[in-house]
Amino acid sequence: MIKQSIEDMEIGVYVCQNVRRLRAVIMIVAVVVNWLLKAIEAQLKETQKLADMYREQVIQLEDKLARTREEGDVGKELFKVR
Repeated sequence: MIKQSIEDMEIGVYVCQNVRRLRAVIMIVAVVVNWLLKAIEAQLKETQKLADMYREQVIQLEDKLARTREEGDVGKELFKVR
């Protein structure tokens, strides 16, 4: 009976030690996950910024192309008139 109680206590101590270790590992994993999330959020913001810049460049180039075509059309009309 005493031997069983000692074994039970040893098992309890072993379980407690492992629970503490697991808690420490979980805390470390939580810190790493938090760091990764922040890094991903920063990448997302940068990607969105670049997409907005690209979109603006496309709009500017489309406007320039439209003006160039209009100028070409006006030039053709003037040539026809002459």
